[in-house]
Amino acid sequence: MRKLFIITVFLLSCSISIFSSQSFAAPNKDDAEVENIKAPPRDVKDILLVLNQARGDKTLIEKATKILALPAPNTTDQETLNHYYYRRAGAEETLENGKGALENIRKAAVEYPSANADLRLDENFQYIEQLSSQGYIVEAKKIAEELKPTTTGGWTISMDRKITQFCLLLGDFGCAKTSLNNLENNYSSSWLMAKMVS
Repeated sequence: MRKLFIITVFLLSCSISIFSSQSFAAPNKDDAEVENIKAPPRDVKDILLVLNQARGDKTLIEKATKILALPAPNTTDQETLNHYYYRRAGAEETLENGKGALENIRKAAVEYPSANADLRLDENFQYIEQLSSQGYIVEAKKIAEELKPTTTGGWTISMDRKITQFCLLLGDFGCAKTSLNNLENNYSSSWLMAKMVS
C-alpha cells in the first residue's frame, strides 16, 4: 500500500514538472511583438485632440458659432444690446471659452442691464458664476452680497448658497457660518410659507 502511494506521488510530481515546463518556454513571435509595443508619446496636442473629439453636441457647437459670427447691432437700444451680449455669453460658454463668456455676460449685466427685474437677476447670477469660474471669487462674493437685498424667494436662497460657497473658497469660516444660518432661516421661511399656502 505504501509503495502504491509513493509511486502515485512520484508520477504526479513528474507530470507537474513536465507540464509546468511549457509555461517557462521562450515566448513565441506573437508574444514578443506584444511585449515590445510602446505607448505613443503624449503631449498637449494629443490631449487637446482627444478633448475636442469628446466635445458636446455638434449642433449646439454650430449654433454657438453662428451666434458669435453675428455682427453687433447698430443701435443704442438697451434691451437689444442686452439680448445680443447675453446670447454671445451663452455661445462662448458652449464653446468652453470662459474668458469670452465672462466678457459678454459682464456687458449684458453691467453695461446693458435688462429692464425686467427677473432677467436682470438672472444676468447678474450668470455674471457671478462666470466670475467665480474664472477665479475672481472676492469680486463674485461682493456682487452677490450687493444683490442679495434685492432678491426674494428662490433667488435669495441661491444667493445665500453662492455666498456660503465663496466664503468657504476664501477660507472665511465665520462668513460661511453666517451665510449657512441665513440659508437655514430662508429654507425654514420658504417651508413655512409653502405649508401655509397648502
